[in-house]
Amino acid sequence: MKSSFRLAGALTCVACALGVPIYADTPTTTPTPANIRTAMPASNQPPTYKPTPPAGTYAYVTNSGSDSIPEARIARIDLSSYDVDYIDAGRKPMGIDITPDGEWVYIVNNGSNTVSVIHTGEAKEIMEIPVGVAPVGIKIDHVGRYAYVTNSTNLPDITPGTVSVIDIESKAVIDTIAVGKFPGWGIDVSNDDSKLAVANVNDNTVYLIDTATLHQIGVIERPDGIAPMDVKFGPGDERLYIAYYSDGRYDHVRSVDLTGNGPDLYYDIEGEGPASVSFHPGGLWFVTSNYIGNNLYNCNTQSGAEGAVDVAAGPLRGAFTSDGNRFFVPSYLSSGDIHVGLVEVFDSSGGIPISLRKVSVGIDPSAVAIVNRTLRHGGGEVTAPGIYLYAEPRIVKSGESMSLKYTVILHNGMTSVDAGVIVGGVVNDVSYYAFTSGFRGATPINPSKAGSIPKAVSGARLTNGMSGSLSFSNLPAGTGCKFFVALTDMRGGKLIYSNFSNYIAVE
Repeated sequence: MKSSFRLAGALTCVACALGVPIYADTPTTTPTPANIRTAMPASNQPPTYKPTPPAGTYAYVTNSGSDSIPEARIARIDLSSYDVDYIDAGRKPMGIDITPDGEWVYIVNNGSNTVSVIHTGEAKEIMEIPVGVAPVGIKIDHVGRYAYVTNSTNLPDITPGTVSVIDIESKAVIDTIAVGKFPGWGIDVSNDDSKLAVANVNDNTVYLIDTATLHQIGVIERPDGIAPMDVKFGPGDERLYIAYYSDGRYDHVRSVDLTGNGPDLYYDIEGEGPASVSFHPGGLWFVTSNYIGNNLYNCNTQSGAEGAVDVAAGPLRGAFTSDGNRFFVPSYLSSGDIHVGLVEVFDSSGGIPISLRKVSVGIDPSAVAIVNRTLRHGGGEVTAPGIYLYAEPRIVKSGESMSLKYTVILHNGMTSVDAGVIVGGVVNDVSYYAFTSGFRGATPINPSKAGSIPKAVSGARLTNGMSGSLSFSNLPAGTGCKFFVALTDMRGGKLIYSNFSNYIAVE
């Protein structure tokens, strides 16, 4: 395969209205460790676990259940077949996140006041960690050091909540942060891990916390913005995106400028009750789930382009696959009389989601998490840059040229990075070819095997937010192919990152 390449009204208890359970039988004190089941070994020797599944193997869904039919398990969806199996957890699991290395799934058990720790290789719960009262949300930082858990309390209208800080290594709570009334789903860590944002649903505030000191460094208020349901730091940490359940006039996502150099922006959402904000891996647009409107709404942060798609009742916290080509959203109110919830799967590579299928999971699914591993640049402490590809069109004729859009996202405060860049393609999932300068013709390589990548590759200075297109021509007919970008350490030729586009059919 020879190809050319060119990088050219106010609510008293919003939580109740949203179906977030506040249970009368929730204990008013945190359980002691003796009350928590654990499978940790008694010896001091580190346990041996089965290998961690590769990134992109499974999606994990919390089934929060109901008072009449409680759940104590999560669903695991095979991303290649959409087959579902189940893993036991605590009572009424709600929030979920995964460590950056893909090894541990942390499940917030609202009815047990605990966090379940599940090993992805073993596919079972290893232990439960006691946290605060009625926990809801969770966020793990980008280096896998701490997990932050929101504790809403069982009296959300009058009692301030807290955030439990879990040390990932010791798997224990090491500190507690006081926040506002009913901190729920909305919690996020900045890309450089220096700040924590916590949305307090019942006092309409967002707290900003310094993660080094655990002290409050700011409060974001909006008198006419009712119930901030979710918060997300944008690329570069310059803006914070807040989904307000209502503002008395229309529903919206607010983009707050954290640098003090620009105005706040407002994205008017065509759907009632925005409950979450999920950024596409490329960082240029986000999806909002509208809990009352029963749809997803997409906003491009630069062009202002918009799109919407209807989904089943009560969409909550979805997740993208790491390549950005699929989005999984749980439909919390879709169970009806059959008590089987749905996860709706969408192809979203073009920015406008197209319905693919529905997957039955458990009772009242509320959140989805998918492994999206953080790779380190050159084996050091800096997170690897990412280049995200979007193939358009998806069908081309042999001999025609085509282009793929790309965006560079750098993490942990990086503004630029030098890396070796390999661009190539894979045909029928078997044959890999590199097109970059430094090779003669199409050289067979496999970006998943570092030993097949030579040191002599095209070097580039990647800057945060860099975007453009990749142009190809002379694609082979009669095949399905996809393209990839692989980045290497310029000093040692070590693979630090790779990502694939969606499939392209060549006629």
